Amino acid sequence: MSFQIFSDIRIKPFDHPMVHFNGGVLLPNSFPELRHLRYNHPVDKLPSEGSFNNYDSNAYNYVGPIYHDFGHTLAEFVHRIIPSRQLKNGLPNLFIATVNSPKKFLDYPDYILEIYKFLGVNELNSTIVSTPTTVKSLTMTSQGSNLGWGPSEEYLKMLGEYSIPKLNEIYEGESRWDLVYVSRSSYRLGSYLGESYVEKFLENQGYYIFKPENFSFSFQMDVYRKADKIIFTEGSACHGVELLGRNIGECTYINRRASHNEIFKRVLSPRASKFNSLNNNYFLGSLQINNGNLIERCGITLFHEESLKCLLKNSFNLINLKCYIDAAEFDLQQYIDMFSDKLTDELEVIAKKMVFDFKVLVNKLINSC
Repeated sequence: MSFQIFSDIRIKPFDHPMVHFNGGVLLPNSFPELRHLRYNHPVDKLPSEGSFNNYDSNAYNYVGPIYHDFGHTLAEFVHRIIPSRQLKNGLPNLFIATVNSPKKFLDYPDYILEIYKFLGVNELNSTIVSTPTTVKSLTMTSQGSNLGWGPSEEYLKMLGEYSIPKLNEIYEGESRWDLVYVSRSSYRLGSYLGESYVEKFLENQGYYIFKPENFSFSFQMDVYRKADKIIFTEGSACHGVELLGRNIGECTYINRRASHNEIFKRVLSPRASKFNSLNNNYFLGSLQINNGNLIERCGITLFHEESLKCLLKNSFNLINLKCYIDAAEFDLQQYIDMFSDKLTDELEVIAKKMVFDFKVLVNKLINSC
């Protein structure tokens, strides 16, 4: 993996929201591989001019943006830390925040600090840049992994060499579950209709229904690496494997949105001994709006009949189809009711279409069985 040392380099904090990447380290054009990458292409938007009156006379390793989002932190903000440590230069870490993000390390949420704690990063060895600054010396490594592209082979090796001994140290001798289903049934947004009913049959097959939001980050990693078989529902929990090398067993991924199939495949597949994906589930839409835009990740999904058959295997013949449909319909109505005081004419049309599409798909399910 490449690295470069820059002298008197200018840094502009990111505009909000972070994920638009307006800002960053103002690199020369000759170093595109060191910029912030998605799908292996630079996505940061670097200004050509501006005022950089603040001067920091120290030397640092640049380790990435810092932000309050769990999924994005693991998917794309932490993947310079271990490569930087490989340089063994003893330099402190430098993060870039947004202009309105916390300026102190300990002011970030605990679920973010847990990730950095696992990586040995803390308030004593880190600096956060939140104003335009010129830094005397900045060492930059390329990202070991980037969103939509996945990890390099070299980086996977680094992750295994760091994370597995670390987890062994924390959880020495502790057993976990051989069969794990990573659930979203506690979420009302971004959920699968009837998931709680399906989980009862998975439990009968010996699966532990794991709700990662109830556990620490390192515990989540330990569960994922010790399972012989693991089923991931689509969501930020999938990013819990980002700091593992090739250290998870047979993995099945269940999609919610076709637009994210490749993203999560590139997270899970390189780390799994065997990878399967159930990509044909029915996304019914979303009623969540932000700044006039429908938020797809907060929508609802119905399991495809083939997904149910693959998940439940022999138990599929035991399923009471009416009970499953009733459970799914209940979840659908609960979802719509949640937005009852916010339903504009446009959202009312979407909600009616959700109900219509649901009925069509239920009839299809009944006919297939």
